Amino acid sequence: MIDKTKRIMVLVNKRRSLLKWCKEAECEERHFGRGFCRKHYFGIFRKIHKCKDCDKPITMQSTGFCQRCKQMGSRDVNWKGDKVGYTALHDWVRLHYGSANRCDNPTCEGISKNYQWANLSHKYKRDRDDFQMMCQKCHSRYDHDYRARLKDIIGGEKCLK
Repeated sequence: MIDKTKRIMVLVNKRRSLLKWCKEAECEERHFGRGFCRKHYFGIFRKIHKCKDCDKPITMQSTGFCQRCKQMGSRDVNWKGDKVGYTALHDWVRLHYGSANRCDNPTCEGISKNYQWANLSHKYKRDRDDFQMMCQKCHSRYDHDYRARLKDIIGGEKCLK
């Protein structure tokens, strides 16, 4: 009987030593959790906050952004800045400025109804002025003329890949 009482006392003392103080200032509650007592945990972490970009309700305020906004632009871990590839850059232009819906080429004949974003300098930087909306016919003509000019300047086929 004494052994059983001793074991219970040891377990109670062990459990008491596992208790931690709440991290909230002036709170004297003890807990088994990760830093806050139950009252402060639900008051701080389960409160509804709003995303800084889109005002969508979020529960945790670790970054202040919802899952979608956390991965947008330079906040994303895979953000490459101006070292972006061809497809990703065209996706970026479509996301920020919408799909191309007209041809801005003044010499356009207006036949084609398929519109695209054309990169003017062929240097692929994140700059709206470096893109122009063109119909498919004007876009292919523009790229062909650019390659021909490049071939004349540098000479030979090697420069065109």
